[in-house]
Amino acid sequence: MVHPLYQYDKAAIELEHLAKTRISTGYLQYPIANYSQSFDSSTFTCTSTGSINAGVWRATTTIEETGELEEIVFTVHGVLEQCELPPIIKPLAKPSSAKYLQQRIVLTGLDTPTFNDARDGLARVEYYLRLNVRDYNPQYHVGIRGSQGKLHLSNRYFTSKRFAEEMEDIAFPTEIDPKGILNSIRGDSLVHTTENDVEYYERYYRNGEQHFRKIQPAHITKGDIVEVQFTMTLFESLHNKEAQSGPVYNTKLILRSITLLDRHFSEARSHVVVLFVAPTNICIQQCRSSVIAGPKRNVLKRKVGYDEEQSQEARDRFKKMSIDNPNDPV
Repeated sequence: MVHPLYQYDKAAIELEHLAKTRISTGYLQYPIANYSQSFDSSTFTCTSTGSINAGVWRATTTIEETGELEEIVFTVHGVLEQCELPPIIKPLAKPSSAKYLQQRIVLTGLDTPTFNDARDGLARVEYYLRLNVRDYNPQYHVGIRGSQGKLHLSNRYFTSKRFAEEMEDIAFPTEIDPKGILNSIRGDSLVHTTENDVEYYERYYRNGEQHFRKIQPAHITKGDIVEVQFTMTLFESLHNKEAQSGPVYNTKLILRSITLLDRHFSEARSHVVVLFVAPTNICIQQCRSSVIAGPKRNVLKRKVGYDEEQSQEARDRFKKMSIDNPNDPV
């Protein structure tokens, strides 16, 4: 629920315009809205990562040049209706709950066509991934909660050491943990790795050209129109096994980056009120023989951020300059 002072209609128009514009550039490799009608399933795989006991599967693709697996990073556009983001400035009431601490957001699409396509695309991709683990149940829509189809995305600050395997433990940057609270509570059983990283950007224009730069997460707030990058993961659940013929799996949208596209509608953010909807489980039936066996370490390459887009834009501008200046010497 958003306060009546929030400009719903204008925000919806701007969201739809920004989403369509960003997708139409062709620079976004996996905009989830593009899969609302169909997609080439030959480019998708459901890859087992980590130790067998970890029970983790990810949406991946194969890099043609090298044959290596790469985790697919999807993109969606929406309005931030709810967010729990850094910096962490208050000590935890229960330090023992550190392993559950998350960066998380709820996205709403204000009933715009492209966001509705994104919801359908998510359902289609998630259904395909479930086919890879022999689960044909069509009733679940991954990450979608409530009658308005809001999307829930999150990423934990910590990973259990027993699941981290070969991954390096890294310190939290100052913009995430300015008082060292997170670094002080990790203990001996938790690590912070690249799997737990969420990046924050804003888009801006200089001399009529689009650019992206990293910003502090505190600059992103409720009511902002954002572009979100995420990955999709199936992981084994410890609950509700009794009623199942095999292991149960949850599907989760892992938050990888948030990019601020428009903050105009959040200027009155002190008036924006939201209600958090508790996530529910999505059950996945496992069939190990149908899942591609991945490496024993749970580290996959993935492309997060905008380095590749900006490089491609620069190349495209150079080509256009060459065409626009026919008198240049050959």
